[in-house]
Amino acid sequence: MIRFCLSSALCLAAGVAAANPAMTAEDTTMRAAPSAHARAVQSIPANAQIDLGECREHWCAASWKNLEGWVRVESVAANSEPLVGAAPPPEEDFATARLTPMARSFYDDNRRVDVGRLRRELGYRWLYPTYREGLEALAAAGEGRATT
Repeated sequence: MIRFCLSSALCLAAGVAAANPAMTAEDTTMRAAPSAHARAVQSIPANAQIDLGECREHWCAASWKNLEGWVRVESVAANSEPLVGAAPPPEEDFATARLTPMARSFYDDNRRVDVGRLRRELGYRWLYPTYREGLEALAAAGEGRATT
């Protein structure tokens, strides 16, 4: 089942291919393959900024400090609630979501950018490397907070 979130910067869903900046929620081990028995590539500390790629069941492809491998989905933090003052919107099943034809065509043909590749091959550096820095910059400017 494909799941999506109307505000993709605020949520991650296992099983959806992505190339998004993320943070580790805990100390974790990057593995060479999506298995707890695969060779350890490196240890990643909690709150490390990583780039996520394709996710399969309980594992997501990731890159950190110029090394690539797989991390457990549970070790990735996607909760931005403290940064924006509101919980992320709930996930919806794409097949039953109430979308306009234009919105459905966007999600049907949505392409992702490999952020890690942009950095490696083109030397691109993001002003805000993860959504957290972007949300913090909005908050510092007095914007981006939930209103009641």
